[in-house]
Amino acid sequence: MGNSVAARELGDIYQAMVFWKYAIQMFRDSDIEQIGYEYGKVKSFDDIVICYKKEQRFRDTYIDTEYIQVKFHLKQSDEITMDNLLDPAFINAKTNSFLQNVVNAYKNDKIDFSRSLLRCIRYGELDPEIF
Repeated sequence: MGNSVAARELGDIYQAMVFWKYAIQMFRDSDIEQIGYEYGKVKSFDDIVICYKKEQRFRDTYIDTEYIQVKFHLKQSDEITMDNLLDPAFINAKTNSFLQNVVNAYKNDKIDFSRSLLRCIRYGELDPEIF
């Protein structure tokens, strides 16, 4: 039980650090208009939401909103695999897996997916100098 409490606390700290990375960028001369934290518009991508003042180039299209889900696990030897993303237990759920939640979010018409980026950040994937 102790490890699950530690993982939860460390995950919350990491999520806050990711938030502050973007908050600091917002206060600098950036295109970030506002940032949401635990923003419930898209259930599986609610940790951090970034709204841009003007559209941002992303690959061959443009976006104006970025939805970020932050993932933290204590077992750094384990990789996130497709099987994990299809297993509800991986996100401590009973029915829907992470990918099923993504599909459900896509079917939800609250956001314009053609103008949005959904991103999952795993512990250790951000620039180490901010930590």
